[in-house]
Amino acid sequence: MTDTNDPANSLAHCEDSDIERINNTINAYFLKEKVMEHIWLYERKINPIENLKKARWYLDQLIDIYE
Repeated sequence: MTDTNDPANSLAHCEDSDIERINNTINAYFLKEKVMEHIWLYERKINPIENLKKARWYLDQLIDIYE
């Protein structure tokens, strides 16, 4: 059982902006990985344009986080 007053094991001490920053960091990491994956593999795909468009979509989402 976890003590809810223990700041090391609870997010209760975090402000909404802290949680949003953590979520944005996690999302940015995921999006960056997806962009790189689709760019890395596009030449090996039957439809390389489709993979490049997927990379562009993930890149647009990443840009939105930072704007």
